[in-house]
Amino acid sequence: MNGCTAPTPPPYPPDGRVATKAQMLASHTLTANFNAATNGYLACLDEAANNFGRQYGRVLKLSGMRQVAVMHDRFHNRAVEADQAIAEKFNKQLRIYKARSGPG
Repeated sequence: MNGCTAPTPPPYPPDGRVATKAQMLASHTLTANFNAATNGYLACLDEAANNFGRQYGRVLKLSGMRQVAVMHDRFHNRAVEADQAIAEKFNKQLRIYKARSGPG
């Protein structure tokens, strides 16, 4: 999609068995920033697809518009899956960290 760039995933979160509070907080920030960047990317994809539809919807056959919709959905779903995977990795390590050091 024109002009939309998927965000770069953050590094793997620190090992919750040995991580410090500062490391976990830094990883949380990176994870939250990735989520925000993913949301921006998804909004860009939606806008690009809508703009394409407005610009070419009258001249492109229905099958062509369906292909654009399929491409949009593919990029959208990959981004959501990546975002969820990053959050799951962080949350797993956070649970390990909290079990070791308590909720604070």
